[in-house]
Amino acid sequence: MTVLRAPRGTRLDYRPLVLGAVGVAAAYAVVVVYGARSTSFPVAVLLLPVMAVALWAGPWVTGAVAVLAAAAGTQLFVRSMSQADAPLRYGALLVGCALATALSGARNHRDEVMAEHRAELLIARRREDAERQTIRMLERLPELSGARSIDDVTHRACRIARDLFGADVASYWQIDGADAVLLSRDPAGRLPVGTRMPLAVLHPRPHVLADSRTSWARLSRLAEDDPRRDVMERSGTAAGASAPVRVDFATVGILALGWAQDRPDPDQAWLARLERFADQTALAKTVVRRRLAQQESRDLTDRLQASFMPAEVEEVPNALIRLLYRPGLSQMLMGGDFLDVTTTPSGGTAFLIGDVSGHGPEQAALAAVVRAAWRGALSVPGASLKDWVVALESVVQDRRPSEGLFVTAVTGCLDAEMEHMDYIGAGHPPPLLLPSCTPLPIGGPPLGFAPLLPSHDVHTVALGREAGVLLVTDGLFEGFAEPGSRRRIDYDGFVDLVRKQPRAEDPDFLTQLADHLERLNGGPLPDDAAALLIVRRTEV
Repeated sequence: MTVLRAPRGTRLDYRPLVLGAVGVAAAYAVVVVYGARSTSFPVAVLLLPVMAVALWAGPWVTGAVAVLAAAAGTQLFVRSMSQADAPLRYGALLVGCALATALSGARNHRDEVMAEHRAELLIARRREDAERQTIRMLERLPELSGARSIDDVTHRACRIARDLFGADVASYWQIDGADAVLLSRDPAGRLPVGTRMPLAVLHPRPHVLADSRTSWARLSRLAEDDPRRDVMERSGTAAGASAPVRVDFATVGILALGWAQDRPDPDQAWLARLERFADQTALAKTVVRRRLAQQESRDLTDRLQASFMPAEVEEVPNALIRLLYRPGLSQMLMGGDFLDVTTTPSGGTAFLIGDVSGHGPEQAALAAVVRAAWRGALSVPGASLKDWVVALESVVQDRRPSEGLFVTAVTGCLDAEMEHMDYIGAGHPPPLLLPSCTPLPIGGPPLGFAPLLPSHDVHTVALGREAGVLLVTDGLFEGFAEPGSRRRIDYDGFVDLVRKQPRAEDPDFLTQLADHLERLNGGPLPDDAAALLIVRRTEV
C-alpha cells in the first residue's frame, strides 16, 4: 500500500500509524513485564512494530512509529541505566529505528520511480498505438478519395471506420433539418437506407452541432429519460460514438459507430482520431464531387467538340482525307476550333476549317452553328463559294453573343480530278500546298467584321504536281519551339517543320506532326488545334 507523503499535500493513511502505535505499546508492555524478571530487556521487541510498518507504509508513517519506539526505549533506558549494557541496547534501538525509516524511504522512492516508469511506458505504448492507428487510417484514406460516387464514399467510410476503430456497426447519416437520414450502414441491418432519426439521438446538443466534436455514450451511464437510451436498447448497442462530418464549416452528416459490448471510455487521442477520419470523409466527398463535375464537364466538352468535326468522312474517288483534333492545356475551357469536309454533287471535295475567338460555351455554340450553316449553304442549288461565305457572315453577325467576337475560317472546293482548288480565306492561317510546303495567298477579314470591311475574294490555285493541301488552326503552331524555351514556333516555323515530315500520303502524317509539336512544346499544346489534310489518291 502506498502512503502519500505530507509534504506533497496529500492525504495521510492513518491505518499503519495506528497499528504501529498499538504495536509499540504492546512491545513496551512486553518489555516492562519481561524486564521486571530479568536484568535486561529485549530491544528487538520494540523494533518489530517499526520494521512491520516500514514494510507496509512510507517513511513518514515509519518515522512516526520509530519516534514512538525510541520514546518507549528512552523511558526504559532511564529505568535501567544501572545495567552495564543499557547504553549499547539503547543505541542499537535508535540505530535500528533510523535504518528502518531510511529503508522505508528507499523502498518508497523505488516504488515511485517504478510507478513513473510504468506510467511513462503506458503513455509511450498508447502513443505508439495511436501512431500505428493513425498510419493505418492514412493508408486507408486513398480508398475514400478513389470512390466512384458520393454514395460510394459513404459506403467506404462506414466499412473503413468499422475496421479502424473496431466497431460492430458503422453508419453514415445525412443531416436534413432537425433529423438525420441514413445513407449507408456496415453491416447492413434492419434499418433500411432512408430511415429518419432525430438528430439529438445521434449527437447531443444538436443546436450547437456545427461547433461540437465527437460524442461518446455508454448505455450504462445514460439517464432513464435520455432519448438515446431507447434507441441503444432496441439496437443492442452498449456503447456508441458519433462524429460530425463538416464541409466548408457546415455540418452535412454524422458518422456513427456502435459496440454490442460495453467498453471503457476512450482517451482524447482516440476521439481526435475519429474526428480526423470524419474530416477526411468530408474531404473525400469534396474531391469526388469535384472529380465528377470535372468529368461531366469533360464529357460535355468532348460531345460538343465532337460535333465540330464530321462523324465520318465520305469516300472521294480521287482524294484521301485526314482529320485531326488535339485538345490543349485548357481542356476544361471549350474551344471554338471546327472543320468539315464533304463531297459535292460533281464529285469534288468541299471543305471548311475555322476558329472562334476565345474559349467557353458561347464560342463552342457559335462554332457548331457556323458549321451547320455551312452545311446548309452547300445544300442550296446554284450557291457559289461567295454565297457560302455570305451565309456564314450573316450567321456570325446574328448569332454571336458579343460584338467583339469573330471567326477566322477558310472554305473552298477541289474539283473531282484534284487539278485545281477554289477557296476564300477570312483571317485564317494560309493553306499549305504539299509536298512543296508553299503557303497560299490569303485575304479578307475574319467573319464578324463585315459590313464595315470589303467582301472576300475567291482564290483559284492550280495544283499541278502538288499532292494536296494542308489546312490548320493556329493552335497547332502556338506552342514553344523547344522545352523550356519562351520562343513560339509561329507559322513560318511550322512550315519549316512540315517540310521535314514524311510524305503527306502517310496515314499517320497528321498524328506524327502533332506528336512532334507537343514534344517541342514540352507537353500538350497551349490551345486546341485542328487540321485537315486532302491529298491526291495514288493508284497502287
